Parts: sequence; C-alpha cells; structure tokens
Amino acid sequence: MDPVRAAKLDTLFKKTLRSSNPVPSSQKELFIAAICAKGDRVACISEIIRSGNGLASLQVALRYDSNVMFVNNHAVKILDYLRAPEIEEVSSGQYLQKVLMAMVMPPVFWESLCSAYNTKQLSGEGEYVISFTILMS
Repeated sequence: MDPVRAAKLDTLFKKTLRSSNPVPSSQKELFIAAICAKGDRVACISEIIRSGNGLASLQVALRYDSNVMFVNNHAVKILDYLRAPEIEEVSSGQYLQKVLMAMVMPPVFWESLCSAYNTKQLSGEGEYVISFTILMS
C-alpha cells in the first residue's frame, strides 16, 4: 500500500476511535479500509474493543449501506480480515465474539448479508466469509 494512503487511513482510524461519535456515513468505506490496512490484527481489534467508540463505529459503518456492492466489497473485506487465526485464539475467541456481536446486533447488517446470500448476489468470497461468521457467532 502507498505509504501516504496508509498514513491517512491510520490517522482516520485513530481519530475515529478517539471521537465521541461513530464514524460518519461519508467515511464508512475508509474506516473499514483503515481497519483492513492494519498489519497486526490482534492489536487492531484490541484497540477497537478498548476504545469507547470502536465497536460502535464498526457497527454503524456496516449499517449505513445495505446494497449488494457495499456488502460484496467492504463488508466481505472486514469479515475476511477477522478470519485470522490469531484473532480467534485471543482469549479463547472472546475478542472475535465481541466484534462479531457488535456487527450483527442489531441485525441490520446481518440481514443485508443474508439477503445477498439468499438472492445469490453474494460473491464466492462472500459465501465463504458468511460461513465463517455463522460458525464463529
């Protein structure tokens, strides 16, 4: 990744976690990209969980847009990012459970994901990560 883009995504990530408000709609894709750009996945998820705004921002970012393009591009990327074995191993999977529960409750995002699956609009990678999500939740 371009170092300038990486720095901007890191700044957005940190700013969002420090904010008292969830990520705005206009920055939902960038926030998801900022998470996925983090090399140390356990540290990233730890920061999201520890911050007062991380889980809420992730939840809101996934709720803003329920169209199939968003689901197949951005939602699938964050779910794929979470599939890392090292995240699953932390605290016997409790870190992963906290993040997944924030993503699917309330079920706005989950319903979009299932709708794309049921109407056969989910990409192959999307079908794979939805299986993972079901197994882990």
